[in-house]
Amino acid sequence: MSLSLAEARDEIHALFETSWSGTGVPLHYWDVSVDTPSESNAAWATVRALWTLGRQRGHSIGPKRYEREGIVTVQIFTPFGSGLSQSDSLAKIAYDSFEGVDTPNGVWFRNVRVNTVGHSGEWFQVNVIADFIYEEVK
Repeated sequence: MSLSLAEARDEIHALFETSWSGTGVPLHYWDVSVDTPSESNAAWATVRALWTLGRQRGHSIGPKRYEREGIVTVQIFTPFGSGLSQSDSLAKIAYDSFEGVDTPNGVWFRNVRVNTVGHSGEWFQVNVIADFIYEEVK
């Protein structure tokens, strides 16, 4: 199926939101200005999809097929000094939402990984990153 950039982003976010909704941890989007929680004892996260590559998949008469690639990053912030169990369990939820999964309209994910950033201000930060790919036909 052919997806536009906005449709692909919506599918990526919807897929992740479904997995994340049961955590009770606030989820923010990087294009919306939000302040970090005033309480340093509460976890929070951000999610963003970034496009990195696009290529035409051949030359033909009629509709052209384009392959679009990018990465989705979930940044997870837990209170610093409270142990790693919460960040580990939230990271697992994030990578399970992408690993071996594709969306109903053809965004699929690969190379899911956890990147431990560590101490970041009042927070301990862990990022979950997944490559994604889909097709657009014009």
